[in-house]
Amino acid sequence: MTEAATTRKKLPLHWKMGIGFALGLVLGLIVHAAGPGVPGLTEFAKGVMAWVTTPLSGLFLNLIFMLIVPLIFSALIMGVSEMGDIRALGRIGWKTLAYTVLLSGIAVGIGLVLVNVLKPGAGVDPHVAAQMLSENAERSKEIVAGIHETPKGMDMLLSIVPSNVLQAASDNGAILSLMFFALMFGIGMVLSDEEKVAPLRRAVEGVFEVSMTLINLVIRLAPYAVACFMFNLAALFGFDLIIRLGAYVGVVVLALGLHMVVTYGTAVWLSGRSPLSFFRDTQEATVMAFSTASSNATLPTALRVADQMGLPQKVSRLVLTVGATANQNGTALFEA
Repeated sequence: MTEAATTRKKLPLHWKMGIGFALGLVLGLIVHAAGPGVPGLTEFAKGVMAWVTTPLSGLFLNLIFMLIVPLIFSALIMGVSEMGDIRALGRIGWKTLAYTVLLSGIAVGIGLVLVNVLKPGAGVDPHVAAQMLSENAERSKEIVAGIHETPKGMDMLLSIVPSNVLQAASDNGAILSLMFFALMFGIGMVLSDEEKVAPLRRAVEGVFEVSMTLINLVIRLAPYAVACFMFNLAALFGFDLIIRLGAYVGVVVLALGLHMVVTYGTAVWLSGRSPLSFFRDTQEATVMAFSTASSNATLPTALRVADQMGLPQKVSRLVLTVGATANQNGTALFEA
């Protein structure tokens, strides 16, 4: 093996995902724009989406979601059990809750301020808006994975405690219930005799390691899956819809950018880290989140990135796993 071969560095995964993102977007836009003028191109594109891009992107998400349950379950149990003290868990838990409420509140505030100041919907014909909704509702279902009805009010609080753990584990919409059970299980391990639960702790660690190993294999498909996602999105909607919704899209992107750069940057700076260094170290998880629009699909990458950054595992496993469901600032801002 030559010295050049040994010193050659592989292209980082986030760059591969970026290339897949751009390639899928460009090809999709070309197909959407040229489809009406090229005989058979639209039918060919529909065949590609039906037999190639949609199945491949769905397969990638299914593989990730297949491993999410054992990963969340084992990561939370290990995070809690490694605390070794319920009081330490309580301190981190309250800090996590306060952080989540604060940043989610700021996200909602940014969304409300910008939408009321910039008024992206002002002047839009209500009939045109209704027509766009009716035209694109069905197409949206083709590219959105796993839409679940979210319980509200008291039903939401009651749904956190699962009546059937196996049922909660089998439903991606009931991840919060599974997390509650995992937290209780970890607390039970902390309160139990250490010698008696030691074999169980090693078994849970084994489940976590196997889950991360398999996810690291699956994640290699991410660039191809991202290309498929973007091809479907661009080929179905095209650039014309983005232009028609340009003001709204611009406000959303501006608000998300402000929250990420200013809010997160300030939070990182107050914690004593360099924001530029933080964003550079976490860019792989950022690209994954942006491409898949799924917190749970991004969780394995976030956990691995946290380990690479040298963050305490007992904290990162607990906070990141809980935050994947509870700390969805982007969703809060978008809803606002």
